[in-house]
Amino acid sequence: MKYLMLFLSVLVMAGSGAEDARADVAPGVPVFSAKPSTVGAGRKKSLVRNGVPRAPKGLKACERSLAWTDDIFLPLGETVRYVVNTDGLSVGTIDFKVVSRGIFSGVFADEYRSLFKMDPFVSTLMAVQGQAASVVSVNNKFPLKSMNRYKLEKYQFDEEIDFTREGRGVNSNRKRDGKLTTRKRSFDEGVYDFVSAFYQLRRMPRDMDGCIVIYGNQRAYTLWFHHDGQEKIKTPIGYRLADRYLLRYGSELSKLPREGTVWIGADDLRLPYRGQFRGRHLVDARVHLYEAGGEK
Repeated sequence: MKYLMLFLSVLVMAGSGAEDARADVAPGVPVFSAKPSTVGAGRKKSLVRNGVPRAPKGLKACERSLAWTDDIFLPLGETVRYVVNTDGLSVGTIDFKVVSRGIFSGVFADEYRSLFKMDPFVSTLMAVQGQAASVVSVNNKFPLKSMNRYKLEKYQFDEEIDFTREGRGVNSNRKRDGKLTTRKRSFDEGVYDFVSAFYQLRRMPRDMDGCIVIYGNQRAYTLWFHHDGQEKIKTPIGYRLADRYLLRYGSELSKLPREGTVWIGADDLRLPYRGQFRGRHLVDARVHLYEAGGEK
């Protein structure tokens, strides 16, 4: 279960965060450089590029990102909690919360936070814990700054990302067990961090058929969504009508894409009710709690 870096996944990336963390090569090897790597015999050229990020084989690169259409009001204190199961085993919960609203670096912004907690029994088998946060412009909905911090067994990861030019410029400072690595990237289209992407999904067109790019763990992830009809989804307060979206995704360092399904409420709240992510294991996240919060 080494891929359980679910708090970073904002539901749509469940299952790939930790595996990508494991993809870090020996200390000191600059695997994210735009220049070809010269370390190791026969090592392939870098898979990382600016502009339009590379997608795994079989997945189209995201040349033009989906644009948000619904300016959903998110009250302070709004909290959404998901119960996460892997192959039928409950492994923990993920919370998303709107924690503050104010001026950040001269920009009117919201702050979102996410927290992943493991079930007590599972935590005795494997130590995984983490949290993430994102400061997002109220005007254009792109992140201004994000943070993710997690511990995966004996490894400690900390990353802070500064976004500029409406998400097209990225400056990431990431520590692995205290060792700092800095990466700067430039993209043709604005990108999101994991937490802001969760909220942005609620603002996307209901019939969305397109892509977005998420940046985290010092790499870009390409996600393609396809509207696949509607169905009623079981929630803690009964069955609710939801739009169903087929998902294909992967990072620029992945060999092959993965698949999943996301259900988002068909009402004005556009709350993601459920996410299923299929790979070597089946990860299933279902909404467990919703607190509306309220404006201060």
